[in-house]
Amino acid sequence: MESERLWVKLIKRNKIAKDLLVQITSGDWSGALSEACYKLDLSVPLVIDSHKKDWQEFNLARFMPDDFMDAFDYDRMEIEGISDESRPMSKDPRNA
Repeated sequence: MESERLWVKLIKRNKIAKDLLVQITSGDWSGALSEACYKLDLSVPLVIDSHKKDWQEFNLARFMPDDFMDAFDYDRMEIEGISDESRPMSKDPRNA
């Protein structure tokens, strides 16, 4: 069974200030985002169409301070989907 997790990174001055992994249940990444924000003591950012599109295309989304209703003390928040499925190695001879 494939397990999916959401990696939430709080970025300040191009460095990860805080990060957290949260389990995604039933493919609901927005629910996992809400849970992560609760654990990090942040307000949940506004998810707009560009965030949804980035998530669908790249399994990644970035939230800027303007996406939060409350004060946000970081430069941005990045979320990334991580899957536990095994990926086959490429045929590159350096992987041998």
